[in-house]
Amino acid sequence: RELSLIGFSVVDELEALLAA
Repeated sequence: RELSLIGFSVVDELEALLAA
């Protein structure tokens, strides 16, 4: 579960960069 959470956080960060 920890890896999944971290992966999701990374994806969210990437989306933030794309949105910017």
